[in-house]
Amino acid sequence: MAAGCTALDFAFELHTEIGFHCIGAKVNHKLVPMSHVLKSGDQVEILTSKKQMPKYEWLNYATTGRAQSRLRERFRKENKVSIKKGEEILVPFFASLRLSYDITDP
Repeated sequence: MAAGCTALDFAFELHTEIGFHCIGAKVNHKLVPMSHVLKSGDQVEILTSKKQMPKYEWLNYATTGRAQSRLRERFRKENKVSIKKGEEILVPFFASLRLSYDITDP
């Protein structure tokens, strides 16, 4: 692991899904937040929850490129899904008002 990496970076290094569901860590048998900076020789246990979802603030905690890129990729996918759901709601609504709606970008 790179110098200055956090518990969240370590979780993503183990597996992407572990990183996405990380809720905290135990470092040397002490509970620490995901933002805790690891030192050489630390014993790390990652705590996960199936209900945990990534949050945008995690980009501030992640210091490695791998963790940051995986988080950004996940957020882009979630944004696309949200945009699609919004369009599915708006198009019929505009049609009921007999308004035209162009989905293409300006």
